[in-house]
Amino acid sequence: MVKALIFDLDGTIIDTEKSLYESYKQAFLYYDYNLTLDIWGKWVGGVGTPKKACDYVSEQTGLDINFEKIQEIHKETFLQLIKEEKPLPGVLEMLESGKQAGLHIGLATNSPSEWANYFLDTLNIRGYFDNVYTSDHVKQPKPAPEIYKKSVTYFKVNPKEAIAFEDSVIGSLAAKRANLFTVAIPSTLTKGATFDHVDLQVESMKNVNLNDIVEKQTSPISV
Repeated sequence: MVKALIFDLDGTIIDTEKSLYESYKQAFLYYDYNLTLDIWGKWVGGVGTPKKACDYVSEQTGLDINFEKIQEIHKETFLQLIKEEKPLPGVLEMLESGKQAGLHIGLATNSPSEWANYFLDTLNIRGYFDNVYTSDHVKQPKPAPEIYKKSVTYFKVNPKEAIAFEDSVIGSLAAKRANLFTVAIPSTLTKGATFDHVDLQVESMKNVNLNDIVEKQTSPISV
């Protein structure tokens, strides 16, 4: 029996990942370096991606990359790109279905609390969530399972009674390692990744409803 739904944020609820990549790509052009998607994509869903990108570009070019300058350019560009973004298709319907069914609804994100709170308020969806865990609440971020283990413990449910929604390999591995039934909805940046470890993969949340997922729920695959 399903008792809880736990959502990732970036790339799952809102497509911040595409805007993040485009803004950092623009930032690195300051050093005449073209940051390609295949390089950035391998860090999607993880923690410390901007610093990893700076270190990578420095290694590739031999230049002393000013992290603060990169962040300055990124922030200016990102705010312009993200201001028109809305929840991804099907997200609001899934949240509403969960709420109407009386399920616990949680957020589990590798982003910091300031970032998560900004989007919960900007998108006007905070009211759907009974609990929010961010990178500030764990010692080991995704792909470690800690954040999902904390979430199911908070809701006092068995992991097999919870469904996780993720867009990245890193995030979905975390959910599977915590033994949650895991649904992958690849984002624009992760659609080429392999998700053979998840229980269900769909192109968009709008293509599936909560009842469909519950019917497909089986014993989770161990990773």
